[in-house]
Amino acid sequence: MLKNLNISVLEFLFPLSIWIFGVLAVAATQLDNSVIHDNFQVVNITIIENSFLFDFFIIFLNNFMLGLLLVYLGYFSFGLFSLFSTCFNSFMFGSLILDFLKYNSIIELLNMIIHAPFEIVSFSIFAAIGLKNLWIIGDVFDKPTFELTSLPRLNCLYLPIGLLVLSSVLESFFRN
Repeated sequence: MLKNLNISVLEFLFPLSIWIFGVLAVAATQLDNSVIHDNFQVVNITIIENSFLFDFFIIFLNNFMLGLLLVYLGYFSFGLFSLFSTCFNSFMFGSLILDFLKYNSIIELLNMIIHAPFEIVSFSIFAAIGLKNLWIIGDVFDKPTFELTSLPRLNCLYLPIGLLVLSSVLESFFRN
């Protein structure tokens, strides 16, 4: 399946390992919840519509835009955006899980993050595609000329988009 995306297993495992490392690093340090609340403002948004379809659309659109940013901003930043975004999101995910577990049970956590494996794999594939040009940075210093990889095509995004749809359905269903 990864052959169709033009990414190797190692290129896929790199962003996935960043997710795992980020979550484990936060768990190991047991980040204090005041760090999250002091550095980030919590914004309450009241949604008039509370329907499954509306939730699905908003969740999918938000995740899809992030996926496209990982691919195309990652491409134009030589993979640096994908790298830093994946690191930041994995640390935030680990922080939020630990904060949630301070006040809730593991069953409630599992109910809330049942969609997360599909979303994380999808974002890992998006990031792997966006990281394709990261390896060019070393070539710039070794060779007088270098070639950019071709701009990612939409057909390599079918699998991560399909995973995002599944993730959005699960998240919308368990939210209501």
